[in-house]
Amino acid sequence: MASVCLGAEPTLACGFAGGMLAAVIGIGELPAALPRWVGLVAGRQRGWWRFQWHPSALPGGVGWLAVRLLWPLAGLLAGGIAVAGGLVVDGHEEALPAVFAGVVAVCLVGLTAASLLLVGFPAADAATATLVSGWVATAVVAWRGAVSSGGGTGMLLVSGGATWLVVTGSLLTLQIWLASRSGDPVVGALPRAEPIRSSRAADRLAPIGLLGILPACSAWRRSLRAVTMGLLLVGMVGWLLLKPGTTAAFGLFASLVFGSLAIPLATLGDGFRVHRGWQPLVATASAADGLWWTSLTIPDALRQAAVALGGHAAVVLWPPLTVLVVLFGSPGVAAVGIVVLLVAGVTVVVAAGCLVAVAATARGETAQGVGLCLLVICLWVAFPGAVLRKAAAAGAVPFEKVDVEKSGQA
Repeated sequence: MASVCLGAEPTLACGFAGGMLAAVIGIGELPAALPRWVGLVAGRQRGWWRFQWHPSALPGGVGWLAVRLLWPLAGLLAGGIAVAGGLVVDGHEEALPAVFAGVVAVCLVGLTAASLLLVGFPAADAATATLVSGWVATAVVAWRGAVSSGGGTGMLLVSGGATWLVVTGSLLTLQIWLASRSGDPVVGALPRAEPIRSSRAADRLAPIGLLGILPACSAWRRSLRAVTMGLLLVGMVGWLLLKPGTTAAFGLFASLVFGSLAIPLATLGDGFRVHRGWQPLVATASAADGLWWTSLTIPDALRQAAVALGGHAAVVLWPPLTVLVVLFGSPGVAAVGIVVLLVAGVTVVVAAGCLVAVAATARGETAQGVGLCLLVICLWVAFPGAVLRKAAAAGAVPFEKVDVEKSGQA
C-alpha cells in the first residue's frame, strides 16, 4: 500500500487518531457535571490568590466520564486480542502497536476531558480542545515516524503524548490568561447559559439579540479561531504558493481545522440543558410578540448548526479560493483547484450529515459522532485515496512519498 503523507509509521498514527476520535465520540456531552475549580486570577486577597471550589449540581460527572470511556477501550482491547490471535489480519506485528497507540490516546482523552471540564469548559469547547491536541499529537507521531530511523513505537508514543500534554496545557493557559485580562473567574457563564426568568417577552429575548441564532462563543473559542485563521494564512503561503507540490497538506489541514472547530460547536452548541431551558421561554415570547422578525432571534438548534458550519466552511475555503484567483491561468492552478474541490466536498458532506442529525432531533453528542465519522470517511477517501493518487500520477499534485510499485504489488 502506498504511503502518502503519513510517514513510515502510518498504522501507528492511524491507531492514535482512531483512539482519540472514538473517545471524543464516546464522551460527547456528559449528563452530569464535574465539580468546578475556580481560580480568580485577576485579584488577590492579602497577597494570596483566591480559589473557590464549586460543587456539582449533578454529581457523578467523573463516573459518567469513566463509563463512557469503557466502550472505546473495550473495542480496542477486543481488536487487539483478535489481531494477536490471528483472527482478523495477518502481520499482527504491525497492527498490535496501532491498537496500543489507540489505548494510549483514549487515556489521554480522558485526562484531557477531565481537566478541561474541571475548570469549567463547556462541552463544545472541551471537545474542540481535545481534538486540537489529538490532531497535533498525531501529526507529531506521523512526522517522527517519517524522519527518525530508530526509537521504536515507545519513543513515538512518548513524543506524541508529550506533545498532547503541551498543547492541552497551552490551551488551558490561554483560558487563564483571557480570564486574567477581563477580571472574570476562570469559569464564567456563557451568554444564554441561564435564561432570564421574566414575565416580559422583550426581557426574555433581550440577551439573544438580532443574531441570537449564533451559538454562544467563549472568548477562548474566539481566540482559538483567530489563531487558526492565522495558521491558515501561513499554510496558504507555504503550501499553496511557495511549494505547489504540498497543496494536499493544506487541504488536509483545512479539513481538520473545520472538523475540530465547527463540528463540536454546531452539534453540542450551548449544551442540551441550556437548549431545553430556552425552548419554553422563546416559544412564549415569540407567541406574545407576534412579529415575524422575532423568529430570527430564536436559538433554534438547526439554525445554530447551519450558521456555525457555514461560517467555518467560509473560513477554511477562502485562502485556497484566493490563491485560485491569483494563480488563474498559471500551471499550478490545477493542483489548487483540486484542493478547493476536495475541501469543499469534505465540508459539504460533513455539514449535511450534521444538519440531518440535528434536524432528526438527535442529541448533540449523537450529531457530533455522525459528523466526526463522516469527516474520517471523507479524509480517507479524499486525501490518501484514489483521487489524489491519480492526480499525483498525472503530475498535478506530486507527493514526496508515493510508492507505486508497492501499491501495485498490494
